[in-house]
Amino acid sequence: MEFQKYTYISLLILSMIGPLMMSFESKIRFVKQWIYLIPAILIPGSFFIIWDALFTHFGIWSFNNDFVMGLYALGLPLEEWLFFAVIPFCSLFVYEVANHYLHFAKYEQKIRIFLTILGIVFLVLAIFNYKITYTFVTLLLNSIFIFVILWQNMLKGKFTNFIIAYFISSIPMLIVNGVLTSFPVVEYNPLHFSNLRLGTIPIEDFGYFLLLFQMNFWVFEFFKQRNKNN
Repeated sequence: MEFQKYTYISLLILSMIGPLMMSFESKIRFVKQWIYLIPAILIPGSFFIIWDALFTHFGIWSFNNDFVMGLYALGLPLEEWLFFAVIPFCSLFVYEVANHYLHFAKYEQKIRIFLTILGIVFLVLAIFNYKITYTFVTLLLNSIFIFVILWQNMLKGKFTNFIIAYFISSIPMLIVNGVLTSFPVVEYNPLHFSNLRLGTIPIEDFGYFLLLFQMNFWVFEFFKQRNKNN
């Protein structure tokens, strides 16, 4: 049916409505942070678009034409391009809400230990899964980037709310990705991922989201800090 072609774009619009409207809320005023949000979306988004396009080209995953509008660039539907703007916008909105309301929640040392262990575990799992493309790439890049952000002095004191925001953002991600993988809008080649799923969602997608959010978080805080120093 014709309305099916608006499945993916409808999910993105519904995801965006709440955070966009609340961006103008008087206490949080996320709208004031948009100057930092733009590079935090564009820089990681460029990396992920290239990754996405390559994986689509090599058949690691594909998009079902029945559930997208049919506008493509670099082999990716328009909705997939918008994904890398909408999801970071929503995730960083949650992060800023956490910064505003949960400034008392500081477990930095424990979080740093947790992230260090997670980075090591991801690296070990990547080595053991080197033949499985999506699994290997996602685990390896996450491991590398975890240690990159841990070494950044500008991020000290910010990891607690980053982790809180990640887990909160994972709830709507479960809904959106659950729909995308149920129809399916996105189809995965079983030869290139572990075939471990939470419901219909490949477990690797949670790592994919974690890496995206790490990069958004890092660039967002970099430009905030640069502005503060100036």
